[in-house]
Amino acid sequence: MASDAGGEWVTLAVVIKTQGRRGEVATELHTDVPGRFRQGMRLWVLLKDGERREVTVEDLWPHKSFLVLKFGGIDSLSDAELLVKAELQLPLAERAALEPGWTYLSDLIGCTVFDGAREIGAIEDVQFGAGEAPLLVVKSGAKLPYEIPFAEAFLEKLDLERRQVRMKLPEGLLDVNAKSSGQWPVARRSSERVITDWPLTTGNWFKTGLAMKIDILTIFPDFFRGPLDYGIVRRARETGLVDVGIHDLRAYTKDKHRTVDDRPFGGGEGMVLKPEPIFECLEALGDVASRESRLSASATQSVILLSAQGRRLDQALAAKLSGLERIVLICGRYEGVDERISEHLADREVSIGDYVLSGGELGAAVIVDTVTRLIPGAVGNQNSTRQESFTESLVEADFAGEGARATLTADAGPSSTCVSGGLLDYPHYTRPAEFRGMAVPEVLVNGNHEQIRSWRRKTALAKTLRNRPDLLERVRLTDEDEELLAEIRLELAQGIDIDREG
Repeated sequence: MASDAGGEWVTLAVVIKTQGRRGEVATELHTDVPGRFRQGMRLWVLLKDGERREVTVEDLWPHKSFLVLKFGGIDSLSDAELLVKAELQLPLAERAALEPGWTYLSDLIGCTVFDGAREIGAIEDVQFGAGEAPLLVVKSGAKLPYEIPFAEAFLEKLDLERRQVRMKLPEGLLDVNAKSSGQWPVARRSSERVITDWPLTTGNWFKTGLAMKIDILTIFPDFFRGPLDYGIVRRARETGLVDVGIHDLRAYTKDKHRTVDDRPFGGGEGMVLKPEPIFECLEALGDVASRESRLSASATQSVILLSAQGRRLDQALAAKLSGLERIVLICGRYEGVDERISEHLADREVSIGDYVLSGGELGAAVIVDTVTRLIPGAVGNQNSTRQESFTESLVEADFAGEGARATLTADAGPSSTCVSGGLLDYPHYTRPAEFRGMAVPEVLVNGNHEQIRSWRRKTALAKTLRNRPDLLERVRLTDEDEELLAEIRLELAQGIDIDREG
C-alpha cells in the first residue's frame, strides 16, 4: 500500500534485479548493521517515480554477493520488475543506534575538509568499494572535485559538532586525486554504513568486537573486490567474525607519480618494491605489535610477507594463524620486495606453493579464505573443518620451520565415519546411488558404521600413498593403519581398485 509518512528516511538496501519467478528480488546492502533484515519486518519501498510503498519481508536468504528478499504481496516476476532500482527504507528515527565513538559514514556529507590550516572544500559524496578505504568526494573551487582517502593515516580530528574533518594529507596527493569517474557505488546520505571516530576503520564493515582483524597491504586494492564478497569469507565478515581491511600502498608514497618500486642495487632484471610505503603503511595502522612481540611464543599477531621464498602454507600453519587476533599480509610484486621488509618488519614469509605468481594478492586471498574457515562459527558445522584433507590433531609441531613434523594423539583418532587424521580425505558420494551405470560402493549403504569407518580409513591411506606419500611421514600411524597400508600395497600390486572395494 502507499505510505503518507513524511520526514527523513534511511536506506538499508537497493534492489538490483529480480531473482526468481515468485517475486523474489536480489538486493545490495547499504547497511553495516548485522542481522538488520528479518522475516516479518516492515519496510518502505521508494520506487523510481518517487512513490513510497510499505511491504513486509516474507522470506530472505543470501545469494552470492546479494541478499534475496521475498515480500508479501509481490508474487510474480512482473511485480518484482517494478521494484528494480528501488530503495528499501525505514524512517530515519528507526536507524540503528550506535555505540559511543561510532558514526554513520553518510553523516560526513556536508562537513568541511581541512588539510592542516588550509580549507579544501565540503564533502558532497562518500564512495567506497569492497575492501577499500572510503573516498571523500570533496567539492572545491577546482573544476573537478577531489577524491581523498578517508584513512587513519591522514586524519587528525573528526569534529561532527562543528562539521569539520581535519586531515594531514601527503604532499602531492591532491595533485593526483582529482575525480576521474563516478563508477563506484555511492554511500547515500541515508545509508547505515558506519565508521568509528578514532581509530578509523579502513573498510566498510561494522564494528566486530572480538573479530579477527586481517589487514592486506597491496598496490592493487581493487583485486579484492571479488574474493571477499562470496562464500564463507563474506558470511564471516557480515556476522562479525573477521574484519578485513585493504590498504593501498600508493597512498603512502611521497611523489607525484605515487612510485612504489625502483631498480635493484647491484643491477639485475626487474623492479623491487620500495621499503618506505610498506613501513609507513604498517606504522599507520597504529596498533600492530612490535616485531619482537610477534616473534615471541605468546604472540597474538603476525605480519606476513607473501613471497616465493617463504615457508609453504599448509593446514598446520593455517590452524596456527586462525588462533591469532590479528594478521597483516604484505603482497609482494615485481621482482621482489626490499629485503629490509623481511629482516626488520615481517615476522614470517609465506608461499602458497612451489610456483611463481605475478604478485602476492592471490596468495593473500588464499590465506584469508583458509584461515577464516577455521575460525569457530565461520562454517556451519565446525566439525567438518577437522575432518578434511591435511587436518591433524596436533600435539607437537614446529611452526617456525618448513619441515614441521606433526603427530596425532592416541585419543585424537577419527570418529566412526570421518577419518582424515592428517591424510588426504576419503572419497565422497551422494545420491543417486547409481548414475549412468556407476554405483556407490556397497559398504557405504549397508548401515554398518564400523565397516564404513574402516573403508574410509583405508581409502584415505590409499589416496595419500598414491598422491602425497610425504604426508605418511608426518602422522603417527596406528597398528591398524600399518596393516591397512600393507594390504593396500599388496592390492595395488595385484591391480585391485581399492576405492571400489567394499
